[in-house]
Amino acid sequence: MSRPVYIVDGARTPFLKARGGPFTPVELTARSAGKIAPDWDIPEAHRDNLPERIGAAMPIETFPSFPFGTDFTQIEQLLLPAMQYLADHAARPAQLAALIARGLRGAQPDEAELAALERMGLDAPHGVREHSYRALILGALRSAGQ
Repeated sequence: MSRPVYIVDGARTPFLKARGGPFTPVELTARSAGKIAPDWDIPEAHRDNLPERIGAAMPIETFPSFPFGTDFTQIEQLLLPAMQYLADHAARPAQLAALIARGLRGAQPDEAELAALERMGLDAPHGVREHSYRALILGALRSAGQ
């Protein structure tokens, strides 16, 4: 009894392999080992399972950040993108200086920013170091929120 076999290329994408060839050495080994027929090709209906098409059909924005729930508070969830933004820009001192400048200029922190600064222990900074950290976090919050 013959049944369809679909090659899943888990190393690059969790979707069905979208092209009929060229096959990778692993797939050629499967053909030569008799696990799939030598003349088998992916059915036409399944050849369009490309990440671009699936991404257009189901944009990432439609999914929650934590689909299975999280222990992060709302304030911590606000801080996560800012901390990632800060980590991404930490390698260049000029970018850190720009974040500090952005945190120092402009309006006073809004309610959400104040809550985030309080969570970081920077709501009442003491000394130059804590004032710099406060400005850096505030700049990252404002930059990540764009």
